Amino acid sequence: MSETSDNSIFKYNNFSLSLMSKSSLYKNGKTRRIYLYYNNTQNPLILKLPDKMKIPYTPNVYEKEVKDKNGVAHKTENKYLTLNFNKSIQKHLNCKKIFKKVDKHFLDIVKENVFGLFKNTPSITDIYNTSFSGLLNYARNKETKEIIDEFTGIRINILDTTKVIDVDKNEYNVDEYLTSGQLGCPIVSINYVYGNGLKYGVSVDLLYFIIDKPPKAVDDYTDHFNTYSDSD
Repeated sequence: MSETSDNSIFKYNNFSLSLMSKSSLYKNGKTRRIYLYYNNTQNPLILKLPDKMKIPYTPNVYEKEVKDKNGVAHKTENKYLTLNFNKSIQKHLNCKKIFKKVDKHFLDIVKENVFGLFKNTPSITDIYNTSFSGLLNYARNKETKEIIDEFTGIRINILDTTKVIDVDKNEYNVDEYLTSGQLGCPIVSINYVYGNGLKYGVSVDLLYFIIDKPPKAVDDYTDHFNTYSDSD
């Protein structure tokens, strides 16, 4: 990933769906995508989400084996991170409300291109359909399947180029800081709408996770002790 200029990053509440455009349908084997662009460019929409979003648990890691064009098998690793909204913070509630509208927009794109995205048409109802992976990720009761709103969040891809930084752009180890309980501000890239078997949704990558600067480690303990002469 090339460095993202500040001018190309929009706040979660400061962009317009009317400025979004899309590519023609892209097919490559089982892969079927419609790329999303913003503001008359060939670049995706990059959004800065609210501060203090919480990582509820460590990232999910999925490994699979794929074959290249020569038939040689390679293992690939996909990492997904969940970030939760805090219902006591108004900006978080506002972001959820906006993202519900955005998810409806993406679902409309799926419906408009259903015959290109799928070999067999899946059930497409609303943004709460469990086959749809939108910006919002809904936690559900395991037995009743009812949505548990307080645990609503987003689910995003962790890239090899994902960075954890503080407000001064100091960089930190991704594995150490993208972990359970960490709070931060995600900057995400909304890339494309996809159809995969009977599943469909939008691909979202984590570009940056901005954290508060950690307390400075104390390596020199001299100041912690009184220094007296050995002489009387």
